[in-house]
Amino acid sequence: MEKITFSFGENWKNYSTTVDEKSIKMAQNDIKEKIEKATGNTEYNFTNKTVLDIGCGSGIHSLSFFLWGVQSIYSFDYDINSVEATIAMREHISTGGNWHIEQGNILDDAYVDSLPCSDIVYSWGCLHHTGNMWKALDNAQSRLNKNGLWFLSIYQGVETYKKDLFTKKTYNKLPLPGKKIMEAFQILKAMAACVIIGKESPFKWNKKDKRGMTVYYNIVDWLGGLPYEVASPAQIKEYGEKNGLELLLTDPKDACCIYIFRRKGV
Repeated sequence: MEKITFSFGENWKNYSTTVDEKSIKMAQNDIKEKIEKATGNTEYNFTNKTVLDIGCGSGIHSLSFFLWGVQSIYSFDYDINSVEATIAMREHISTGGNWHIEQGNILDDAYVDSLPCSDIVYSWGCLHHTGNMWKALDNAQSRLNKNGLWFLSIYQGVETYKKDLFTKKTYNKLPLPGKKIMEAFQILKAMAACVIIGKESPFKWNKKDKRGMTVYYNIVDWLGGLPYEVASPAQIKEYGEKNGLELLLTDPKDACCIYIFRRKGV
């Protein structure tokens, strides 16, 4: 049994305190750019769409959809810290009459059956941390309406899986000082990348990425993230085809490969 001493929710709850208008705008731009690339529609209309955010984390992406004026949004996470972070995100801007937030488990079939089928299912970087990724994928795509879009992000490190799993297990076994040493090593790598790749000051290492996240909280998420599973883009593409899903977008540039599927209509 893998020892897990890390809370995704606690990490994203801490991150949520750093969210500002720039973070939100970057998160929205990233979603919009991917929709436009996947669908070829530069005037995609969110206002008549229903959204299901699986593993809502900090709540920034649920907030992005909410600010677009979607018809409704349903957000849930297994970790109560993420639920609380998302509620706090909502309370900054609205009482959220059409934004429902609760704790839930994507592996619980009865719970999943109670969730609304939606026009957009958003499951970003979470299903590979459930301990049963393929069942989680089954349950997530089961909530997608015909012609709906499924945003999916899954770790693709098949070749480096054993090494990455060892790193994560080591981090989780260590006391806090040991964890901080491992984090410091990753920070040094980020600082070096600033100089070598970015040609900028190493002290700018903790910048926001294109989704509005910061490097430090992504580092902690990566090191602590257990359970941990992976799938190749070919495996995910085959999975989608078997389940009546059309693959509109594949973006394999980072540790996670990003996909957008569309449920084929009739």
